Amino acid sequence: MVSSLLLGLVLITPQQSDPQALQQMQQIKDNLDSIKKQLAPCTAELRRANASDVRKVQPTASAVVLLNLTAVISKPSDECLPAEIRVTAIYLDAADNVVCSGTVGNIAQVQALTDVVNLDVRPWNFNEFVRWRNEPPPANSGPKRLFCLNSEGNAEVSPAELEHVFATRVRVSVLPAHGGMSSAEFLLNLR
Repeated sequence: MVSSLLLGLVLITPQQSDPQALQQMQQIKDNLDSIKKQLAPCTAELRRANASDVRKVQPTASAVVLLNLTAVISKPSDECLPAEIRVTAIYLDAADNVVCSGTVGNIAQVQALTDVVNLDVRPWNFNEFVRWRNEPPPANSGPKRLFCLNSEGNAEVSPAELEHVFATRVRVSVLPAHGGMSSAEFLLNLR
């Protein structure tokens, strides 16, 4: 379809005095621009700035893991920004079976084509699970809660079920405003 529109633009060579032909060319150009926007979503890249993707974490509610990330979002910035940062956590037992999982959306907003995002993750404190550490002032959205649902996804996990947790996989994702996505994953050893 795009190639036929391009061919149409080439074949129509209006005279400067033909306003109808100029109007048709403008409509074809507008249609082509609209199709390009639909076919070419934004792209993103999210990378760890920390050296290691595997961390040992003490089994206490006060334990904090700092995740440093760099985000790169494609142009045009007026269509691709802001980009949302969200965090997904999957808690696993010693046999790698899912104990619980959950996602916290809208943790941070990437406002520039290249940006650094620093997050505090408290894997043993679901009430204050993640906080945007370098959030620009004056905003201070504070820590966000993780609702960690059991493997059936129908109830929040109990403290007794959390005793079986051995590790958690934390995936941080960036989602530009007009499609596209990138993620970075960390393994937190909790025992």
